[in-house]
Amino acid sequence: MTKRADYIITYDISNEKRLVKIAKMVEKQAFRVQRSVYVYPDATTEELSSLLQAVVSLIHKDRDDVRVYKLAKGNIPLGSAIDLDKPDIFLM
Repeated sequence: MTKRADYIITYDISNEKRLVKIAKMVEKQAFRVQRSVYVYPDATTEELSSLLQAVVSLIHKDRDDVRVYKLAKGNIPLGSAIDLDKPDIFLM
């Protein structure tokens, strides 16, 4: 059985043209939560690797920054939020 996980993909791209290409590419598989922050839910490492290879082929390695964070299962569920006035309460 292939293991799946949720990932956060974030980037800082210095060129507008590259930024638009990368955004369109990432949006095909992940959903945007902020301008340059996406959640790629339930992805295999192969799916993530394929997307990142395509992204890396477009970036300027000295000027752009792409980061990926694996979300740990059992923590804050996707689609939830924390009430900042009462940080021990999760909103669904």
